[in-house]
Amino acid sequence: MITPELEVIAVDDRSQDSTGRILDEFAAVHPRLGVVHITQLPAGWLGKPHAVQKAYEASNGDWLLFTDADVRFKPDALRRAIALAKARNLEHLTLMGDVEMVGFWETVLITFFGMAFNIAIDPIAWPIPIHALISGLARSNSSSAPAYEASGTHRRLAMEVVDDMKLGKIVKQSGFRSGAGIAQDFVLVRWHAGLGNLIRGVTKNFFAGVGYSVAVVVIAVTVFCS
Repeated sequence: MITPELEVIAVDDRSQDSTGRILDEFAAVHPRLGVVHITQLPAGWLGKPHAVQKAYEASNGDWLLFTDADVRFKPDALRRAIALAKARNLEHLTLMGDVEMVGFWETVLITFFGMAFNIAIDPIAWPIPIHALISGLARSNSSSAPAYEASGTHRRLAMEVVDDMKLGKIVKQSGFRSGAGIAQDFVLVRWHAGLGNLIRGVTKNFFAGVGYSVAVVVIAVTVFCS
């Protein structure tokens, strides 16, 4: 099996614990790991888009994968994703993995968020339905570097709360082929642990995810409660 030319860029964004030191120690013995330390957030940026932009600027790859540190990938997930993108002639691929839900409230709130998301967008309108292997919502976006650069990078998404969703949008608007597929347990995340974290996470992402539409919020709540 050929070893892929993989590099990992980890961004330590103003952490106040031992994250930066741990990453630097790892990077000292793992040449594929690069670390970016952010100490200040410039005006006109939200934290995540800025961190992603700085990671991109430190990268050298032909394909870029944007993901969070708490997302768990099976060892062959990335190889399969790139193979799928190339087979379908895609320049952007969103990966829809499984969400680990623990307890009653995580199940209820995450299910509600997923339902509202599907009301807000039209999944059937995606140009290429991919149901065999890998797809994604907001947890793993992969894009060819030329498509990402030509679409304006995260500089166009500097103040976007749901930058991952908007990345697919600007890639398509720029004329590149974008697709989605089902990853299932190839990509796994526990979105927010505990009721308090869930409320904060859903509050932040839900309204932004439906395009700040009060009408969509009302419809989603009505359907969910009926």
